Amino acid sequence: HYPLRRQRQMCIRDSIYVVPQPDLQAQLAQTSAFLSLVISLADAGGGRLVLICSADSMSSLPAGASKAVPLEYPEISVQRLYLDAEADLLRSSSKDFATNRFVRDGWVAWLASVAASARVECDMRVRSSGQPLMVPRLAPLPVPAPATDSAIDSSAVYLITGGSGGLGGALVDWLLDVQHVPPVHVVLLSRRGQLHPRGVSSIAANLSDAASLSRNESLTQVLRELDGRPLGGIFHLAGVLDDGLIANLDERRVASVVSPKAGIFPLLSLCKDMNVSPPWVLLASSTSSLFGYAGQANYCAANALLDQAATFGLSDVDISAGAQRPRILTINFGPWGEVGMAREGTKAHALSLASGETPMSSADAIGCMAQALRAIRSGTPSEPGPNLQFCIAQVQWWRSPWPDHPLVQGVLRRTPASLRQPPASPAALAAPVTPAPSAVSSAVVVGSTATGLADGRARAEAWMRGRLSEWDPESMLAALGLDSLDLVQLRNAFNKHFRTEVALSIFSNASQTLNELLDRVGKLV
Repeated sequence: HYPLRRQRQMCIRDSIYVVPQPDLQAQLAQTSAFLSLVISLADAGGGRLVLICSADSMSSLPAGASKAVPLEYPEISVQRLYLDAEADLLRSSSKDFATNRFVRDGWVAWLASVAASARVECDMRVRSSGQPLMVPRLAPLPVPAPATDSAIDSSAVYLITGGSGGLGGALVDWLLDVQHVPPVHVVLLSRRGQLHPRGVSSIAANLSDAASLSRNESLTQVLRELDGRPLGGIFHLAGVLDDGLIANLDERRVASVVSPKAGIFPLLSLCKDMNVSPPWVLLASSTSSLFGYAGQANYCAANALLDQAATFGLSDVDISAGAQRPRILTINFGPWGEVGMAREGTKAHALSLASGETPMSSADAIGCMAQALRAIRSGTPSEPGPNLQFCIAQVQWWRSPWPDHPLVQGVLRRTPASLRQPPASPAALAAPVTPAPSAVSSAVVVGSTATGLADGRARAEAWMRGRLSEWDPESMLAALGLDSLDLVQLRNAFNKHFRTEVALSIFSNASQTLNELLDRVGKLV
């Protein structure tokens, strides 16, 4: 099968069938092919894409990467249809039946009607005939009050991947100081395996290499010598960033970001081989993969592996048949302000503030995480509860890139100015799957356009002065500290404010001067 099948001259002009691929290398090739298609579509003026994906983990990477597309190319709309196996003609039928043109055209026409019936939706689950379409929504939860009961079993052993980073350090402090887990019961896995100042075990392990992981004597010895102590759970925090525009991403750059996230699967396979079964696995994902984020198509793809593990479960290729499957707890974290990639003083911190995401304090983020852990520990070994997915973030939705995203319509509230409250503390937001409404209105919040100015250039300049930290009209944009990602964010904010659709090419040349940019956009507003 071709990695991507584009249905030509059918009912959906730009529909893509993503062949389910258990092999991540094949999914990487699919993702690279998809991003190339996006660039071609943008060059042709944009359009509408419908991705036909399998409702499991075997289409995670291209589906996740697609979430960044509308944030970089507003002229391209993207919908994802997740098909259960019985609804997937090309997967469940014989080759002769599936490749029959008349049958295939009818199947695509049916999917076209499904997508068209809910055009404001981004993600839809299509089940067998006669069952209602399902769409995801965020459901607000109250900020958890300080709790006196333990969130985890303090007598158990815990593995932490990516434990040498800032989030790992905050988690270790919480385990030792608040949950009273003995240091010898905490095992950190990282590439370097550096000694930890608090006396917890630290092991050098390459999660991205399954063969190397299976030969890791230090790790296998830890699992072998649990001595009756249970493995209480796994915290999977590993991750790296390599931000770049879709036009600048290749398969290698996508793979470098995917590898640490995908490392949880060989780790679970190793646990199974050692007859060790964690009751739950916490997967640290991101708001980027939940909503999409410009410049992070590779990061969206990587974290989609974790999101779909919670939504659809671990597929048969992730853990061998017969093994006890852990419950999956995926948390889509917003930025942390004291540690991590968006800590205060970093460019990521400034970008988060500019886009309406206030980086959280470690105490607030961990307090919400503890509440999520209490939820995943509910149930009994014989009747474990379902997988869970939470979003923990502090967002001013109206300032964010996502005020009209279908996910937030149950969270975004519009109240009279006299009744508005100060910004709330971070809250954990569950993302259950709910039936699609018969009609959904898309609400967009935009800034008011400057008035009373003589011409478009003056209006554009007045707006841009409030966005740039340095102002020298004769300097090139690069000299003002603006890189390609900054210019995408600037273009998107400009389009949102002026209710226009200025092409990315107008903004993306960092070698043009600020004056040249103002002249170009001034003609368009």
